[in-house]
Amino acid sequence: MGGLKVMAKLTWREAAPADAEIIDRMNRDLSATLGEGAEFEAGPEDVRRDAFGPNRRYECRLAEMDGVPAGLMNIFMTYSTYKGAPCLYIDTLFVEPWARGQGIGAKLMAVAAQVALERDCCRIDRHALKTNPARTFYESIDLYATDSQPYTIGRDGLQQLAARA
Repeated sequence: MGGLKVMAKLTWREAAPADAEIIDRMNRDLSATLGEGAEFEAGPEDVRRDAFGPNRRYECRLAEMDGVPAGLMNIFMTYSTYKGAPCLYIDTLFVEPWARGQGIGAKLMAVAAQVALERDCCRIDRHALKTNPARTFYESIDLYATDSQPYTIGRDGLQQLAARA
């Protein structure tokens, strides 16, 4: 039996409020993996409020291997005024280190594509750091880099900019 390999069962599901701690941990682990751990401020209470509360801001999908959480995808809707159609934005895609190489990321991306098609989206958007090794994976499933450059402004900058209004 030494050469017999048992295949784990891969499933996915919409996350529930009881998953807030798992979601927070995976978000935190991804941030640390990308070298952004010091900037991470959210906690499980933020997940409960924003992913499951009355003013839901994003949705979570969990991938599981034999019932054990192994991957996370956080998504929300945006809109293209150029296309006149909704877009699906993938904010977080994370696979536990022990579960990598087993198709979990590809499964979650396929789930995202299903959601996007069900919602009549014109595209899926995903930003990735230039140093993120997952970029190779994204390109392997036909995501491509665009010429657009993402810009951001932090809380201090927001306050200063808003004061100009």
